[in-house]
Amino acid sequence: MKQKGIRPAGQRRNFLGLFFVVLLLGALPTIVHASEKKPVIPRTDFAGRVGKPVAVKVVMPSIPLLGGNFYSVVADPLSYPAHQPPDILPGLPTTRVVCHRAGTYRVRFRINQISKGSCASASADTLLDQVVTLHITR
Repeated sequence: MKQKGIRPAGQRRNFLGLFFVVLLLGALPTIVHASEKKPVIPRTDFAGRVGKPVAVKVVMPSIPLLGGNFYSVVADPLSYPAHQPPDILPGLPTTRVVCHRAGTYRVRFRINQISKGSCASASADTLLDQVVTLHITR
């Protein structure tokens, strides 16, 4: 005799599977939308003075990262006068660059999204790779 209100095991599994499919479809537009948003440095030329920090500002997407994800900033000096590279303090949304001599400096900025997985793994996706020019005067 079948009891009222109790579902067979097969029906419960189907319901649970349907629940997860609906949950995933509900989250899918957010995931796709997040991947379309990229950071950007709106300017490529900056002016500054010797010994004073030049602030290079990055406009970041307004979508929050999921747990286990974070951004990293890498700023590499490509060219600089008199064999003395600038001091660079990377950060988001602002990276500070202090140049010690007058002249033209070129700095490559890379912003990566680091995703920590299970089992101590991690992956990195480059979201921005851009070169900026700093014109430094005395």
